[in-house]
Amino acid sequence: MTSIPSSLAPFFQEYSLEQLDLHDAANTIIERTLRFGNRAEI
Repeated sequence: MTSIPSSLAPFFQEYSLEQLDLHDAANTIIERTLRFGNRAEI
């Protein structure tokens, strides 16, 4: 995977998704996906 699903983009408004490093932002991505994501995204 090279980026987060586009359906999660609204939860990362303060980030440039093209420049978001999945490794460095892993905790934030997991936290927001669990908090706001639906079953398929989780």
